[in-house]
Amino acid sequence: MRTLACGSTQAAGRWVAFAVALVGLCSCAGAEVRLICMPSEPQAPEMTDREQARAVREFVRQHREVLDDNTPAELQTRPKFARSVLGQRVLLKLTKEFVDQTGIAVRVEFVEWPYAYQTMVTRAKAQDGRPLVVQLGTTWVATLADEGLLQRLDELIDRDQYPQWILRVCGYKGRLWAIPATLDPRFIYYWRRGLDGRTLVFTQQDFEDWGAFEQACQRVRDMSAKGQAPAPLRGRLRAPLALSSYQDFDLLHNLSMWVFSAGGDIVAGGPDGGSMLTHEPAVATVHWLSRLSWDGLLDLPDAKNDDVFRAFTSGRYATTVAGTWGAKLAEEHFAADFPGRQWDEYIGVELPPPRTAGQPRRTFEGGSVWAMMCSGAPRAALGREARRYLEYLGQAGVATELARAIGHPAALISAEPYHLPGIDDRVVRDALSFGKTYPALPGWADSVEQRVVRDQLYVLWKQILGCHPSLPYPRSEVDYDTRQRALDETLVVTSHRMDELLFQRPPAADWVGLLAAALCVGLGFLCRTDSAVWLRWGFVSAVALVGMSFAVRLLHERPSLWHEVGAGILVLAALVPAIPGGVPRLQRTHLLFVLVLLLVVLAVVFLVPPGAWARLDAGVRERVHWVTTSWVSLNVLAALRNRLRRRKPQTAQGS
Repeated sequence: MRTLACGSTQAAGRWVAFAVALVGLCSCAGAEVRLICMPSEPQAPEMTDREQARAVREFVRQHREVLDDNTPAELQTRPKFARSVLGQRVLLKLTKEFVDQTGIAVRVEFVEWPYAYQTMVTRAKAQDGRPLVVQLGTTWVATLADEGLLQRLDELIDRDQYPQWILRVCGYKGRLWAIPATLDPRFIYYWRRGLDGRTLVFTQQDFEDWGAFEQACQRVRDMSAKGQAPAPLRGRLRAPLALSSYQDFDLLHNLSMWVFSAGGDIVAGGPDGGSMLTHEPAVATVHWLSRLSWDGLLDLPDAKNDDVFRAFTSGRYATTVAGTWGAKLAEEHFAADFPGRQWDEYIGVELPPPRTAGQPRRTFEGGSVWAMMCSGAPRAALGREARRYLEYLGQAGVATELARAIGHPAALISAEPYHLPGIDDRVVRDALSFGKTYPALPGWADSVEQRVVRDQLYVLWKQILGCHPSLPYPRSEVDYDTRQRALDETLVVTSHRMDELLFQRPPAADWVGLLAAALCVGLGFLCRTDSAVWLRWGFVSAVALVGMSFAVRLLHERPSLWHEVGAGILVLAALVPAIPGGVPRLQRTHLLFVLVLLLVVLAVVFLVPPGAWARLDAGVRERVHWVTTSWVSLNVLAALRNRLRRRKPQTAQGS
């Protein structure tokens, strides 16, 4: 019996081991590397609905081994996105070559740029240990690394093979979390001459500084008004300059490009960093763009960058902003609209003009990177396969072929020289040497590029557009000044919002808070009064100080006279319940003190300029909250102390 039991136990153990192995085999079977990326190669040309439906079915059939989730049914309901996916040939070809070489299954899913960030975060959190290979924007790395969704890739990156600035944005807390893929500086594309080959539109000298550029835009506008503009601008020109105001993160990048050219920054990193939108270079940039719109020199169509560039090559605008991908689009548009002509004979490419002549030309420097996302530790086998695929994407030959297909310079220095067809090597070299990007800040991707762009920067660009003379309102200097002040207020709101989202710091004790604490302690020991009065005093003090802080906050969130008056009324209304029927002399004195203090705060709110107040805002709010907390706490402690003092004689008498 004992032998039989032992044999049955061993058999059961073998069956359990076999079942575990079978489960592991089944879980590994069908295991595959998943890639989520954005369609970066030029999109397919426009076609009829029937032709596009046929092209989508054929495309999915040809790439069914590597394509995932982008089904014909989904693509046919989104025709513009479908054209973008139809253009993604090179990445799928290279991925299929990797699958054939290694036997590792890879499934590719394409998502649109505006929805990519949230899609990747959602998928990574739902993968349960299955890593995702993803294509990220350079500004997303620090946020995802801080959230613990990226895996370290230090061993896959040779630091000597990449520009140092992109390694800084791929790093966080001393580690590298992404492999640089492509670089994407912003350029100004402009019509150099008309299709007649003789009439000049813009020249290189027109980009010496802002003044020269503005004069050139006025010259082109006047030329069009007189009917002297060459084809394709004749009869089509809407404005000399066009910038996209579509509600996506390009609102931030297009603004950054001009702020950088003015010698400013969007935000300063480091422990003492903060938003710089209320500093002079950024304010001057917004005012200048507003003046261009007011004079009819700037149009802000609510369309994506690709569509704005298409309008530019068709002659509706004389200049626009685009990345290196603009060269690919120009080549395609000229082949379709002006066959037999080379686009770079008529269209020039330059960096944004500096604010004053002689300053270095700055521009926004973006790009994309490859990374591995996983919530928690990835499964060992899947993690190794994902790293092999990432290593393959980082090879010089693969990086070169992908960069050429996209139209961007490769980030890998050994991949290819920085030469882009149709763009002067000097311009590309200057862009890569003097380009700027944002500091690697956690929270940037979801806080700034999502919420701030959607809620504040979109409003800012629409206010700049609101200065356009074609809109039906009286054209007067008073109205222009009013709109400029509205822009200043929106900059203050945006700056405050960025500080709140990116630089949340615990309030620090400073001399203001210490002085208030010492005052409260001194009054608590000197005054002999009833504890109920002390509690009411503390309550009134708290309400008054919170109301003042509320007024300060409203100045930034909704800067208007009525909101400030409303904040004051709320404070006064909150004081009424704290006043009992008989008001002691001490409480009347304190109430008078609170009202005087409130009037002083409101006077400061009215008198201090918004820009100066914005620079003081973070410190002011921290001090107000700290004083409020300390005042309430010390008043409560003083009330308890007085209560104990009153009970001591009773205790002694009873004993």
